[in-house]
Amino acid sequence: MENPGIDTNPIGKLNEEELIKQAQDDLSKFEPIFDRYFDRVFAFVFSRTNNRQIAEDLTSQIFLKILQALPRYKNKGTFAAWVFKIARNTLITYYRSPFHKITISLNEFDAIEFHQQGHSHEVSTNIDRLIDLERGLKQLSTKDQELLSLRFAASLSYKEIGEIKGKNPGAIKMAIHRIFRKLKGRMERTNDKN
Repeated sequence: MENPGIDTNPIGKLNEEELIKQAQDDLSKFEPIFDRYFDRVFAFVFSRTNNRQIAEDLTSQIFLKILQALPRYKNKGTFAAWVFKIARNTLITYYRSPFHKITISLNEFDAIEFHQQGHSHEVSTNIDRLIDLERGLKQLSTKDQELLSLRFAASLSYKEIGEIKGKNPGAIKMAIHRIFRKLKGRMERTNDKN
C-alpha cells in the first residue's frame, strides 16, 4: 500500500528540462521521456497510417531515433516539437519507401455494416455523418491531414506545430480553421445531394 505523503517516484516531480538533461548524461534514464511522449507519438502515427501494426513499428523506430539523437539535442524551441519533427520525418521516409502499402480503414466498413443491421434512424443519421466526415478527411491534402493529426492526435499546441512546420502559431491556427471550414462545406454539399 502506497503512502500518499511519500513520493515514490521522484522523477515524476522533475520538469522536462531536468529529465532531458538526465537522459542526455545517462541514456538509461530515457524511460520517463518515453513514458511522457509514447501515447501522443503513437496516436499521431496511427492517425497517419490507420494501421496498428505499422504504427507500432514506426513508433518504435521514432523512439530509437530520439534516443540516438538525444545527446545532440539543443534546447531550441520545445522538446515536443523536436520529438514530433522526428516522428514526422520518419513518416515521410516511410511513405516514400517502396515497402509502403496503402492501408484501408476498416472503421468505415464497420460503420456501414452497423448501419445495415437495421438500427434506429437517429443512429443511422449519425453513422452517415461519420462516414461523410471520414470521406471528407481522406479528401484533404496530406498537408491538411498532417496539421489535424499534429493538433488532435498528438495534442500539440499551435506554437509546437508552428515550430515543426516553420510557421508562426497564428498561421497554424488560421490554417486549421480553414481546414474545418473546408470540411464543413464538403459535408454540407454531401448532405444537400442526399
